[in-house]
Amino acid sequence: MSTNEPPLGKFGKERLENYVFPYLDDRTGTGPRFGSDFNTLELDGGKVLVVSTDPLAASSRLGWERSGKLALQVITTDVAVSGIRPSYLLTNWNLPPGTSDETFEKIWRGFTKEADRNDVTIIGGHTGRYEGSSFPTIGAGTAFGLGEKEELVPNDPYPGDRIFLLNRLGLEAAAIFSFYHPDKLSDEISSSVATSVRRKFDQIQPTRDLSFLASLPGVRALHDLAEGGLLGGLQETLSNKCPGAKISADRITVDQNVRRICRFLDLDPMRVTSIGSGIAVVSSNTAEEFDRRSEEKSLPVREVGEITAAEELSIETEEGVEILEDPVHDEFWERLAEF
Repeated sequence: MSTNEPPLGKFGKERLENYVFPYLDDRTGTGPRFGSDFNTLELDGGKVLVVSTDPLAASSRLGWERSGKLALQVITTDVAVSGIRPSYLLTNWNLPPGTSDETFEKIWRGFTKEADRNDVTIIGGHTGRYEGSSFPTIGAGTAFGLGEKEELVPNDPYPGDRIFLLNRLGLEAAAIFSFYHPDKLSDEISSSVATSVRRKFDQIQPTRDLSFLASLPGVRALHDLAEGGLLGGLQETLSNKCPGAKISADRITVDQNVRRICRFLDLDPMRVTSIGSGIAVVSSNTAEEFDRRSEEKSLPVREVGEITAAEELSIETEEGVEILEDPVHDEFWERLAEF
């Protein structure tokens, strides 16, 4: 493969600003920008419509019904972080030729069951089979939330604000690998490790968790962690703001079984896809209440840093301070493909 081929995955800031944004005539409440989970449309009477869209993906190795559940969560979490709960959904399924009705039914069952669990109504869409379509990416979905403008998380980090981590770092990557290559893990680590991370992955409810965090007083920014993990998510959170951030690596814990799988794959849990995790930027005068109420909900939330006046992202480690300058590259999918 040519080394000049564009990278896979979502566009970074430079490509969006060069090839996407210049052609948009923005008349919405929150214009398109790099790192934004959602966009808003201001309506009459102080109402806002929050919208977000993402690919739909499914894999037989992950399990068809589990794939449907995960696809729903990927779409709805991006609205949940706005402060307004996702309520409605449109889906466009472009199934590969040869996909049986029974296979789609399993995906759709997982998707709709998860929608019901999160009180999201599917109001329409499109479903068909098409040449050129292939698993895992088989379409896209768009989620909507309708609420009062005053409910929106302001998305305005300020120096002195505290950074909290909803911490399931690396769990998604570790679980997906365990579903794809259980024999490899059984041979190299143990089958109990794979079983543990799968069980924890099946239990996550990120839309519910992030909606709760968004409702707490003093939340100034909220971001779910997907591609790029914690460090990539911090870069996106701060990409259009002047402040920087400082985090302490020694305050960040990773599940021991997740860490074992990431070590086997030579991956950093802070830099890999981690749905189920999130970053909350909270004003300093409400940080204690945020921490207490998260604990009351039994959410794995911990303060890991603060927003700074310096326009840089720094990480304090045992070896010293690392300044993160280059965009985080998530190597998980490449590593998965190697197996």
